[in-house]
Amino acid sequence: NVGSARKASERAQDRSVDGRPTSGEAKQRVIGSRRYVQEGTQWKDLSQQSQRVVSVEAYSAAYFALMHALPELREAVVLGDDVLIAGRKVSIRIQRVGQATMAANEVMQVAKDFRGA
Repeated sequence: NVGSARKASERAQDRSVDGRPTSGEAKQRVIGSRRYVQEGTQWKDLSQQSQRVVSVEAYSAAYFALMHALPELREAVVLGDDVLIAGRKVSIRIQRVGQATMAANEVMQVAKDFRGA
């Protein structure tokens, strides 16, 4: 549920890669096989290059549709409400303001492009 997701996000934001708090230096986290760096309020997947970015509103209908279609995104969203996750042909940015709804065919296309299929 949303409350649990936010609590997990807050706990994740308080730890560095090795689990200890950071102070002053750029924060980095490893989630699964991906490394993220914090740039302002955003956590950015270091694999992000020049892929097209789809911005989705956190906890919206589009967000939950993508979480269902791409379960691999679930690991990264613990970082907070502003996360950029790199895919092969498209990257997904979960943030407070973004696309709130998506047609089923659009969700499937984003999932296909994210995986590079």
